[in-house]
Amino acid sequence: ALLVTAAALLFIPARQGDDAQSQAARALADAAGDVDSLLVASDRFGSALLEIQGPRVTGQRAPSMDDDPLAVGLWQSALADAQRGGGRIGLVTWFAPASAGNWPERRLWESAAFVREASAADHRVLIFDLAPMPEADRAGGWTFGPLRLAAYGLAVDPDGVRLRLDWEAAEPPEAALTWFVHLLDSSGQIVAQQDRAPLGGYQPADTWTPDEIVTDRLSFPLAGTEMTGWAVRIGVVDPAVSEPFPVLDAAGALLAEPFVVIPLEG
Repeated sequence: ALLVTAAALLFIPARQGDDAQSQAARALADAAGDVDSLLVASDRFGSALLEIQGPRVTGQRAPSMDDDPLAVGLWQSALADAQRGGGRIGLVTWFAPASAGNWPERRLWESAAFVREASAADHRVLIFDLAPMPEADRAGGWTFGPLRLAAYGLAVDPDGVRLRLDWEAAEPPEAALTWFVHLLDSSGQIVAQQDRAPLGGYQPADTWTPDEIVTDRLSFPLAGTEMTGWAVRIGVVDPAVSEPFPVLDAAGALLAEPFVVIPLEG
């Protein structure tokens, strides 16, 4: 049965029999998929949110201030709902990526592992994993142009793969670089991938201070998948030329390919 946060109902006007709202709400649910909690930061959908089956749904007006007690309370309730379940939360937002006023999205990028993004009903639907992340306990040392992967953490379990990347730059690069992480099967084929800016664009590389550590968290849900012989492939791209930077290892030797391949095993 559908559960909707009680406080969220304050934001949901009476239904007007609007079939378009119902269709939009169903589209949100389809785009979110298997999440434990869904925070809808928009007032477009009205009481059609009540029709979403599966996750606990919290409605929140947007924009809101990050010191607004009601908005923060709804945010915390949505997080708690996700943590009581499997730890997966969906955020529905009409903001463009990396918008300064979208504090719920910024907080998720800063604390949770990104899973994927979809679009529905003229909104973005972002999925994050709140499960504990691995520590960055493995030495990196690879240099991708102006960026260096200082350390990383990797966890493989029956639910999938979670990856932590700790980046740094001796000097801020001149451009807002992006990186790619490809999950490869035993034959080298891409099974899943994330290609994006650091922290979803909220911390562009050209704003980093010297020796600042910038942490990205990734989650690849693959419950029940056999992953023997799999690996992750990591590279950094200059969007101006759409080419990956050459890579140096910790000893300063140039790698044959412009990326690093890390086995999931060992």
